[in-house]
Amino acid sequence: MIALNPNFIGTVDRAPAEVQAEERRIEWEALNPNEKFVPRQKARGKSSSVRRYLRRQANVVDSKREEIKKTLEEQAKEREDARKRARGEDPEPPRTALDRFTVKKRKV
Repeated sequence: MIALNPNFIGTVDRAPAEVQAEERRIEWEALNPNEKFVPRQKARGKSSSVRRYLRRQANVVDSKREEIKKTLEEQAKEREDARKRARGEDPEPPRTALDRFTVKKRKV
């Protein structure tokens, strides 16, 4: 008759993760002597609820995002102006007498 050790059943292997990984590596190399062991990352499943949440967050308009967008546009304009000044061009063309009759852009 085969009997199991009642003291062994229900116990948890408390070895650190590094020791367990090393044991797995040694066992794998013993079974596959011609190949080198390369640990795989655990695959994560697709969570449709998280994906849906992130997709909706991309469309949310908030004040922080608008401020960041505005500052990025200002920085890009400043870089372009600096680039033009370095080339010797005027960042904005000089105004003429007839410019006062043109349609002006409104600031939003």
